[in-house]
Amino acid sequence: MIPKGVYNKKKQMNNLSDDQVKQLSSGLYVLDFHADWCGPCRMISPLLEELDTSNPDINFYKVDVDKETELSTLYGIKNIPTVLMVKDGKIIKKVIGASPKLTYESAIRELLDY
Repeated sequence: MIPKGVYNKKKQMNNLSDDQVKQLSSGLYVLDFHADWCGPCRMISPLLEELDTSNPDINFYKVDVDKETELSTLYGIKNIPTVLMVKDGKIIKKVIGASPKLTYESAIRELLDY
């Protein structure tokens, strides 16, 4: 089972196993595809941490593209940061690149309303 509320840097969200990925087929998820060396990725991290705290019904996960190449390929990640809003295994919204907080809030509303 994927643990809830692991966006916190103290708990790493990378290294999702295939079984954990299969669990993404139900529920609401935000997947943040990033890399440690990516400046824009580090810029949006605090925004996503804040959104994780304020949206307890959504599971937020960080996926390191350098460590999780298969998962990145599975989701067709070509640029980072890329943040996917997923409901019941279906990508509802994709935000590519560092964006303002309002963009992520809007995407989350769209995910919740879908």
